[in-house]
Amino acid sequence: MADLLDCPPEILCSILECLPAHHLRSICLANKGLRKIAEPLLYARIELVWNEARTPPIIPFIRSLQRRPSLANQVQHLTLNARWRSHLYGRVMIEDPDGFSFHQLPPSISVDGSELASLVTTIQDINPPFRDLWIQELGNGVMDAFVILLLSLIPNLTHLRLIGVFARETRLLGMLLRASLCQTSHCELPRFQYLQEVDFDPELNPFRDWQTKNTADVLPLLYLPSVQSIKFEVDNPFTFSWPTHRPSPSNITALDLQILREGLLGCILAVTENLKTLRWEWVYEPDLKSEFNNHVINLDQIITDLSLVQDTLENLHLLANVGPEVPDYPVLEIKGSLRGLKNFEKIQTFEAPQVFLVGFSPNNNLGCLEDLLPKNIYHLTINDDLSWLEEVVWEDRDLFAMLQRWWENLTPYTPHFHSFELSLLCEDRGWCAEIRNELSELCARLGIRLDIFKRNKDFVYTS
Repeated sequence: MADLLDCPPEILCSILECLPAHHLRSICLANKGLRKIAEPLLYARIELVWNEARTPPIIPFIRSLQRRPSLANQVQHLTLNARWRSHLYGRVMIEDPDGFSFHQLPPSISVDGSELASLVTTIQDINPPFRDLWIQELGNGVMDAFVILLLSLIPNLTHLRLIGVFARETRLLGMLLRASLCQTSHCELPRFQYLQEVDFDPELNPFRDWQTKNTADVLPLLYLPSVQSIKFEVDNPFTFSWPTHRPSPSNITALDLQILREGLLGCILAVTENLKTLRWEWVYEPDLKSEFNNHVINLDQIITDLSLVQDTLENLHLLANVGPEVPDYPVLEIKGSLRGLKNFEKIQTFEAPQVFLVGFSPNNNLGCLEDLLPKNIYHLTINDDLSWLEEVVWEDRDLFAMLQRWWENLTPYTPHFHSFELSLLCEDRGWCAEIRNELSELCARLGIRLDIFKRNKDFVYTS
């Protein structure tokens, strides 16, 4: 131990930063000398986990930061994780086979009077425009109130992840973000000037009927001054509007968007002038009726939206999802095609559902693959999203023939192409062994790397 303590601090730091959090905690308890180096590393990355058996220790953690503000300054990565195993449909409570169950919104947590007094004092010192509501919700044990209090104490945050239940109640978080980023507020709210990555994923069943939209609560994330990557669900609002002036988030290079439909997608992309990577999931909720949530896959509108980042986009991932069947479930329709992607000269990697590329049947006549893919593409992933729909009549052999036609004549169309992946979700729609073998032989002959991947499953095939 003495020899270790004789090492220069920078050497000790390089050694300790390789250790997991529980080892760093043990070192902090074992030696005062090492604690000075280990403690900042321990607090640099914080993850609080909430499961149905145990409430996360968010109140003790807040109290620790109140007592020692120097530790609050060390927190850079914060993850609040609540991945419960239950399943959610609307506001109905569903019990899974293991006996776990929960409602859409997180349950309240208990806080005693002495703890509450100290927390209220901090809120009064911050003095935000919504102070009284914040204090009231804190007394009610609303998790949203504790989350924003924690965020208010860590000024050097660079990475934030709110997962599951932590991201389902956002009214106060939205107020905090709007007051801090979009309004002129004479208070001590954090400005989040160092926040670079945000992952805001409530992990809800996407086919829920929320009367209250989350749009106003999450759009302020685009006003973060240093943010580079955002992942979030954005509900389709009745009317899209920015919280204040139109943002100009020039640092954003990666977006992961869910729920928001084509047309509204363009409202977001219009302000991300330097976007390089986009992952977007097209979702149709058949039990919700609105102008944007309809049964038409408008490929022309998708291209129009994407054209707003045509000069910068390098990696594009398109996915699709449709809610469970309801009595008046309409047959999906496709409008237009993705032929406009041919003009996206910077796209190098591309993923799309098969139906986006070739339609539901040969009669859709959406064009050959070589007619729509960007010239500089080097990797293509085709996923099987929506392949379970009754209107899909393509056979695996049909898609194989289209791939073969394209690959046999790569040079004039996509001269840099060299890898292909099938991303399969449906258990009963994987390509048969015979076609897989033919696909493998074709790729081997043409020097194309082949991966066949089952999402949420183990890797199953590579060539």
